[in-house]
Amino acid sequence: MRSARKILSLILVLALLAALGIPALAADNEDKYGEYEEVGDFYHGYAPAKKGDWWGVIDESGNEILPCKYQLTYVFEEVALFEVFQNNMAGLFDPQGNQIVPFKYTMIYIFSQGMATVQLNGKFGYINTKGEEVIPPIYADAYAFEDVGLAKVIRFGKCGFVDTQGNEVVPLEYQELYAFANGFAVAAREGKYGYVNTKGEEAIPCQYDFAYAFEDCGLAPVLQGDMFGLINTSGSLVVPFEYTKEEIISLLDDYKSGKLPIPAPIDRVDPSRIAHASTQTVLLDGEKVEFQCYALWDAEGNPTNYIRLRDLAYYLNGTPAQFEVGWNWMVSITAKLPYTPNGSELTTPFTGDREFDTVDSDTLLNGSPVLLSAILLTDDDGGGYTYYKLRDLGMALNFNVGWTKEKGLFVETDKPYDRDN
Repeated sequence: MRSARKILSLILVLALLAALGIPALAADNEDKYGEYEEVGDFYHGYAPAKKGDWWGVIDESGNEILPCKYQLTYVFEEVALFEVFQNNMAGLFDPQGNQIVPFKYTMIYIFSQGMATVQLNGKFGYINTKGEEVIPPIYADAYAFEDVGLAKVIRFGKCGFVDTQGNEVVPLEYQELYAFANGFAVAAREGKYGYVNTKGEEAIPCQYDFAYAFEDCGLAPVLQGDMFGLINTSGSLVVPFEYTKEEIISLLDDYKSGKLPIPAPIDRVDPSRIAHASTQTVLLDGEKVEFQCYALWDAEGNPTNYIRLRDLAYYLNGTPAQFEVGWNWMVSITAKLPYTPNGSELTTPFTGDREFDTVDSDTLLNGSPVLLSAILLTDDDGGGYTYYKLRDLGMALNFNVGWTKEKGLFVETDKPYDRDN
């Protein structure tokens, strides 16, 4: 926390600048610019230089831009400006030697998005690259501006985000705010966690016991009780609260890498737990074949079709996408092996809509457990039949699945999976 960095003496100022990344003194520079005892690294063609007890700024030709008469000088890496200390106070100079900020601040921190945090009388605000105090020092703490053009500030023990004009975009009403990632920042209110967006909206309510940042795949781990699940950027739960931290991170890695397809929201599945019988015609390598599928309907009645694994293996046998199906305490799929029929293929053991159970166990894919979206339907004698999402199988086994208005649903066994189809 920057509030712990208050300046009590010039010694502490020096230590703080080192912590902020002041350039290490370069031995090569000291050899080249022999009249100076110490010369820092060059940024934008300028470096701090010391003669005797005093500091200035030189250019790469050795010309003094600022004479060596100051307590300390610092060349910003982000912009061509110099922070200069005199009488334990910081000011700002430009490369022409003009002082654009008087010696009035305790500290001027690094520039980001054209703004630098400044400290005055124990409070924090911001200046721009012209030296203008855009946001007065009124905050108990203030952080660097992020790429989204917002900066976290703290006042009266509450956190918010301000923009470069000083507008409080995210109101100062949160217990904690974290950095933005993929358009969202984790926010905490009264011990519960959610997300705010760059518009300042609490896009996902603070309702979880903990929450992590959204990844590039659009998923974030959230904690409920002592178990983790995954939500998408709409706030919908896509993976139930059934995993430890280590397990959810491993599962998230599979989604990030594309090893597993991004799952559909759980809370959009028909709450009646009914799978609806559906006959689906698929163009398989240019030939029409018919599958007896079962569909789950979302809240708007849009179907997601699930296909029986052995039916698909039967049709793909002899193609580049063929695979064997087995059982090793869980359903087992082995890519590239020919399929061994067991006589149950292309026969529907039941008719009409059926109740379904979500398959919670992994599927063995080439000997490794993976989580594929699947449902289990049970016949009248208690026999179980596993149905999988066709697109999930296409991604896992790397054959192409797509849909066009002209072709309808199609499968191409000689082409890799294309998530854009």
